[in-house]
Amino acid sequence: MRLLAVENVDAAVVDWLRSQGVEVAYVAELAPASCDDDVLRMARDEDRILLTADLDFGEMVFRQRQLTNGVVLLRYRAPSQGERLEIFRAHWARIATRVEGKFVVATDRKVRIRPLPPPNPGRS
Repeated sequence: MRLLAVENVDAAVVDWLRSQGVEVAYVAELAPASCDDDVLRMARDEDRILLTADLDFGEMVFRQRQLTNGVVLLRYRAPSQGERLEIFRAHWARIATRVEGKFVVATDRKVRIRPLPPPNPGRS
């Protein structure tokens, strides 16, 4: 699996994923301050699943119907980075096996997985 983590994803999550053998490109390291359109394009061009805490990507995928390989949206309310990492680690097995072609929302308590909508023919 290949992921593209947006800048708002905790570095601890990125580090943990890499320690598990997941190939993760991190926008904070590659192209800080990139706009959302560029990030989504980068994920698509590099055949990566997008890992983000930014709700704007839901808008781009569901309302604008922009093409993507998959999105994992982290919606944790846990106040500390350590707590968010532990929640993510607890959810990872379920997320990892079902993310391709899906829109995954992970909260403190559950993981919701939905199929991606068909892309708008006029958008890429």
